[in-house]
Amino acid sequence: MSEKINLFLSVLMLKFNDIRIKRNVKSLINSIIKGKTTKLKKLSKDNKEYERYHTLLNGELKNVLDAQKLNDVMGLLASQSLSGKYSVFVVHDESDIRKPYSKELENLGWVRDLEGKWIRGYSTYNIIFIEPDKKKIRLFKSIPYSNGDPKFVSKKELKLLNSNKLEDNERKKEIEEIILLENNYNSKSICLSSIKEVTKAIRTENKDVVITHILDRGFDDTEIFELIDSMGDNFVVRGKNNRNSNVKNLNNKGNEVFVKLSKKKFENKKEIHYDKIRFKNKSHFNIKGVYEWESVLINNILRFAVRIKFYKRTGERIFKDDMLLLTNKIVSDLDMAHYIYHIYMQRPKIEGVFKFIKTELGWEEFQVRDYESIKNIIVLAFFIGAYFYEIEDKLIDNQYANWIAELGGGKGVVSLHFFMEGLKILLLQTYFENFIKDKGLTKDDIRQAIKMFALE
Repeated sequence: MSEKINLFLSVLMLKFNDIRIKRNVKSLINSIIKGKTTKLKKLSKDNKEYERYHTLLNGELKNVLDAQKLNDVMGLLASQSLSGKYSVFVVHDESDIRKPYSKELENLGWVRDLEGKWIRGYSTYNIIFIEPDKKKIRLFKSIPYSNGDPKFVSKKELKLLNSNKLEDNERKKEIEEIILLENNYNSKSICLSSIKEVTKAIRTENKDVVITHILDRGFDDTEIFELIDSMGDNFVVRGKNNRNSNVKNLNNKGNEVFVKLSKKKFENKKEIHYDKIRFKNKSHFNIKGVYEWESVLINNILRFAVRIKFYKRTGERIFKDDMLLLTNKIVSDLDMAHYIYHIYMQRPKIEGVFKFIKTELGWEEFQVRDYESIKNIIVLAFFIGAYFYEIEDKLIDNQYANWIAELGGGKGVVSLHFFMEGLKILLLQTYFENFIKDKGLTKDDIRQAIKMFALE
């Protein structure tokens, strides 16, 4: 495992020439792991160390620790791991970085909380790889962005601008200048550029690997589908509830309208019975899965739609809404329809990645205010997460990892969470030993301090 972290760090260190910067980068990474937070002040011994860390991230240095360098290293190592592999699932998903009590952070935007309400925060677009045979997860890239950034031009703003209906003249002028300089972006443009980048990176290492992009319903978009087609890749995307079928009916006003795929009767329908099935960490028993599938024209291009419903033995639905999946793979039978569902169900694994980085590395806890530092520290936490996912499958067979996890409260369970808890204790122990050495404290001093404050 030490070879893995050395590999991650050695490739990153190639991005820097100054030995002091290299030393500070290593120190900051170790501090985040030890402290399980991205709060620079909490991680720093004094103001001088805080300034060193902050200067690494804020763009003041000619050779800064930035998102581009971190993503380059993750992308290179993840892509190289696919050499000689037959296929890979590429999962794309966004994660909100919530800062509900912040007011003065630069380019602070709006995101959704867990209840769907709008709160302050930033957004990230993220990509991970999953090897179908080993179920190995590798982190490829994280792109922080904000709808509070003037360069963020939403689809709504573009539509109003193009129809000359944007009433805010100051914003209209600003958008026109940004577009002229080709500096504008939104979540869709990030998605499109990321698809091109990830496919190019993978094909550089393995031109024959079968790539399947997995995306949630926010990216049910014909332009995205057609780009993936043009790259020679496959996709499985969660369809929106308002996605149209090929069939038309008359509405109440006597006008012809397309029937929604979510409402239409599909050409093919079969059932699968499950003794046990698990959704969102909850097990369900004796479940009936109803699979329906058919071809559909989307923007005059043949696609396939798979619609899935799950019922409890009481007849009650597990999910209120059907799961509608769209793909450019040919779906001709139940086995293939079930495989499309299996592919899409890899997507929740990226949510596990987000939870790990938020819980174990303090992804949302940063307290820097400038936008450059915010973006860079967000990607730095993702980068550190990439290392831990790289070693995850090695933990169970490693005796040191086993007792580190036990130290962290694992009680025989070796997981990233318990490993991180134990690692934190070990790093704190090292800090403590250095502290008592610097202060010249004896074991008797330590015993007296414990006794004085009734800690034993």
